[in-house]
Amino acid sequence: MPTGYTADVADGTVTDLTPFVMRLARGMGALVMMRDDPWDATVPEKFEPSTYNAEMLAKARTERDGLRAMTPAECDAAAQAEAAEHDASKTKARADHEKRRSRYQSMIDKVEAWDGAPEGIKEFGLQQLQEGMEFDCREPFNYWSERPSENGAEWKAAKLEKVERDIMYHAKAQAEEEARTEGRNAWLAQLRKSLDADA
Repeated sequence: MPTGYTADVADGTVTDLTPFVMRLARGMGALVMMRDDPWDATVPEKFEPSTYNAEMLAKARTERDGLRAMTPAECDAAAQAEAAEHDASKTKARADHEKRRSRYQSMIDKVEAWDGAPEGIKEFGLQQLQEGMEFDCREPFNYWSERPSENGAEWKAAKLEKVERDIMYHAKAQAEEEARTEGRNAWLAQLRKSLDADA
């Protein structure tokens, strides 16, 4: 039975080595990002590295510069606003959690009170509801992030520490992305050269 790579060989659509090899290459490291693209999608001559980490790095540096420029009064105001937002989000999340749990429990009560159900369906329904409630209604506040400090100096220090970690992470990740892309391009160049020699 033909595979996705060999179906066009089996039916005679692909008869030359190059198109067959380019299909095979989609299952390999350098072109694996193209594995779900249509077979007739062109393999590029060269890949460009993702700019996501470079953009995040620039954003983190801008954030750091902005934090450094803040006055103590601005830091106090920002800290208090962030703490208030945290409190409001936690209150809303708790209310949403309780509503969701109540809706599950209400339906469980209805299914348990259901008389005359065909064999198996009531038990299956209860199982589904209980598993759903266990998944959707876990106690979320055990994992809630720590409330940010309302003290501007502490808030600023924590923010600067985080943004410095972000800068280091994104700088490293961008360098790794560029190295991976260089390796993918070298592999692709070698593949094309080997096919040119065969032609």
